[in-house]
Amino acid sequence: MFINQISVFVNNEKGALSEITSILYKNDIDIRAIAIFDTPEYCICRLVTDRADEACQLIKKEGMLAKISRVLAVVPPDEKGILNEIFTAFKENEINIEYSYCFVMNRKELPYIVIKTDNQDKAAETLEKLGVRIASKEEVQRI
Repeated sequence: MFINQISVFVNNEKGALSEITSILYKNDIDIRAIAIFDTPEYCICRLVTDRADEACQLIKKEGMLAKISRVLAVVPPDEKGILNEIFTAFKENEINIEYSYCFVMNRKELPYIVIKTDNQDKAAETLEKLGVRIASKEEVQRI
């Protein structure tokens, strides 16, 4: 139900992201999703890879601060208002969304939406009650 996402904290400077992607490329680790959030001084690069534990250790070995978080990869139906329905259900269940981003696995598929909340188990239960599909780790990471 949950997937592992790597968060890497790096200085916001030229080449910082290339260092991360080079580490993964050299070790044949596939990036399945990426989102970058920046401030003037640093950025947080969030990644879903096919081998999160190994990727995180390799990044740490290079002196970068990295951690793994459990996130949900939601596959909402292609319906108008579905995000409002999901976010309203979270609000009604007192679930705070910490961040969210989208990615597409294949051109013919609908986007997956990564969601990190303050209560992942409750968020998963809420999504299941709504009938919103949550992608499996195997599906997203293509293990």
